[in-house]
Amino acid sequence: MKIISPFNDYYDNIAKQYREGSEVVYKRTPLEFNKNKLKEINQPLITELYKLYNSLITYNDYDYFNLKRSIPQFGKLNLSRTPKCVSNPPYYINAKSTFEYELMLVIFCGKIYRCVEIRSNFITDAEPYSRHYFYNFDEFDKCLSDRDISYANSISKNSIQRYFDLNSINHETDFLIKNKVTIGSINSSHININCKLSTYEFYKVFDPFLTYQELDMWLGGTLSYPQNVMIEVSNENKIEKAGFDKRYSFRHRPNL
Repeated sequence: MKIISPFNDYYDNIAKQYREGSEVVYKRTPLEFNKNKLKEINQPLITELYKLYNSLITYNDYDYFNLKRSIPQFGKLNLSRTPKCVSNPPYYINAKSTFEYELMLVIFCGKIYRCVEIRSNFITDAEPYSRHYFYNFDEFDKCLSDRDISYANSISKNSIQRYFDLNSINHETDFLIKNKVTIGSINSSHININCKLSTYEFYKVFDPFLTYQELDMWLGGTLSYPQNVMIEVSNENKIEKAGFDKRYSFRHRPNL
């Protein structure tokens, strides 16, 4: 597979190893769209992508992410957010630390992955501010534990776990094939198409080799037949392929 792109990603070296003799080409041109300018964009694809986001990430998902700070000397973190407002991600803050998160989707080869982005400034003194991305509950739960953040109650914990469990379901969408969307990310304010997967730590989902394999099958297989036309076989041909003699049938064959 040959990749034409203005940037490098974590799976590019694998693609270079197998590009000789391959006819698959991925033009990875990054595109970014702002939700606030949705009317100006006027593209059906962008509208469909935001419909997808709103169907898979709801206000209730944000409500269930109810966390609390558990270090006594820091005190309880205050939740500063606008209720039921996805455009203003919630965050916890006090005099010594902040913890902010946002729910987002990552698109990869026709499938949709729910993700949580965490932005915090109390990971280490050497790393005052960083972003981390989580695609499963166990890793997210460990992140909270390492930072002495706990769930407000059992309902919140169970709901967050169900949020990640939906990643085991393949949310395949025909319009991604129709519009040849290979890679993308969607959050409450922006859509990025052909973006850098390493930015969202997608190697937690697929290692470099598996990422290459998925891309090669998607670009060289699924997208090479954009209309996905299924060849219809007539009843007569089905009968002949099954070995059925239309003239005599199986029951009344002539004596040889």
